[in-house]
Amino acid sequence: MKEKIFFLLLLTPIFLFSQNYQPVITDGAFWDVSAYNHDDLIDCSTPYRRYVIGDEITINGMIYKQLKVYDINGIDTGEPCEEPPFIVSSNYYIDDVYVREDITEKKVYILSNRYLQDYQEFTLCDFNLEVGDILVNGYEVGDVEISAIQVYNGVKHYFIDGTNYSYAEGIGGIGGIVAPLIQFEYFDYLACYGNIETNENNCSAFVGIDDYLLAHVNLFPNPAKNTIQVKTAIYLDVTIYNVLGKKVIYHANILNDELNISHLVRGVYFVKLEDRISNTEKILKIIKE
Repeated sequence: MKEKIFFLLLLTPIFLFSQNYQPVITDGAFWDVSAYNHDDLIDCSTPYRRYVIGDEITINGMIYKQLKVYDINGIDTGEPCEEPPFIVSSNYYIDDVYVREDITEKKVYILSNRYLQDYQEFTLCDFNLEVGDILVNGYEVGDVEISAIQVYNGVKHYFIDGTNYSYAEGIGGIGGIVAPLIQFEYFDYLACYGNIETNENNCSAFVGIDDYLLAHVNLFPNPAKNTIQVKTAIYLDVTIYNVLGKKVIYHANILNDELNISHLVRGVYFVKLEDRISNTEKILKIIKE
């Protein structure tokens, strides 16, 4: 069972915001990132990698940090997934994106030309926002709303409406330092983060964040006549059972979807919500009118 070092499944958030801003981009910072398919568990055949903050580079008069990308040793198809922190090779390449942080503005930016002809700067993190505010010029998605803000161990986490994405002070995104807000077939998954100069072998694990998200899933309206809305920030499998335990509805990979229940007879039903990534589930009761 994977250790949950950083979050330890704090299902009840600590509603005390950190007093001092915690920078994301620091010398020696690294992010161990893997990937999983929305239909499968973590895909060990997908190369794991480590992003490490590199040297400064000036582009268009702005100072950015390069990102070194290290391959992970010993990950091949069919082998067990490796626990973080990963064992990395000595070889690396420089990713063709660049990051900078304005501590005064409390924002993290990325300079990228992915899917574009020219380099353009996007916002990765904006730590000034409140629930309902808009993250302007988000990486690959434009303007998106902050749907929730929660605090773990004094660290604020910002959740993006309609995506699998969140970002946190001192850490960056749940998909890693350069993950876009919306990912499709494969989803970048931040296994842990740390600093190669101080705690490489004791990095803070991100496993467990999905457990928190699962605990905060909502179904509405309840009671319902024709449809129910599944409000969630992660992809879930949804199974609905009647009071006799018979499966009456099943949908895989639900993300903020509306489910049709108009064909069900009136009565009480149980909805099982499953997150296959963290291997957790939650059962809720609904009433069909």
